[in-house]
Amino acid sequence: MGENDEFWITPGLDEDLDEAMRKSTREAIRFLVNEYGISEEIAYAYLSAATDFEVSQVVDKTKGIHAMIRKADFKEFKKEEN
Repeated sequence: MGENDEFWITPGLDEDLDEAMRKSTREAIRFLVNEYGISEEIAYAYLSAATDFEVSQVVDKTKGIHAMIRKADFKEFKKEEN
């Protein structure tokens, strides 16, 4: 998991690009559920509609995709108290 001023970034790495996408998506869902207490279904719907997934590498054996989750989309949400 990474972040910058605008985005939280969840990577997915695997030899198979489809599996890398699944891993990135699972990590993004886990993050949204744990940090904001939303359901997995709502997190998945949000990711489908509003998150960009970018290919980060394909030149080596390991392929990479990362989700770019906009922080601004969650500024009105309260973080879960852990």
